[in-house]
Amino acid sequence: MHALSNLGLQASFNSGEWAPSLFARVDMTKWKSGAALLQNFFVDYRGGATTRPGTKYILRCYDSSHQVRLISFQASFSVTYILEFGQNYIRFFNNGAPVLETAKVITGIKSG
Repeated sequence: MHALSNLGLQASFNSGEWAPSLFARVDMTKWKSGAALLQNFFVDYRGGATTRPGTKYILRCYDSSHQVRLISFQASFSVTYILEFGQNYIRFFNNGAPVLETAKVITGIKSG
């Protein structure tokens, strides 16, 4: 976070993140409450900025030789999953642990 402040201290970020073309516009009233970069921060309605929550390391991805993507999925108000999408697989995580079930073999499929 780079504050647009002469003293290095800033009490408010109500003006949000400013475009580089406005960095030198010290004559603007909102200049003192803006930021050059607010990456991974939330601006509070009272003006303060706090870091956003991150993720916690749970388990190594199943296949690190291919690109993997993590997507959150909220099934209900109280049930949230993290889905790990990889090359030809999906893994599910809930409450900081993988959702595990014994493997099942599919022997045939009938159309209905």
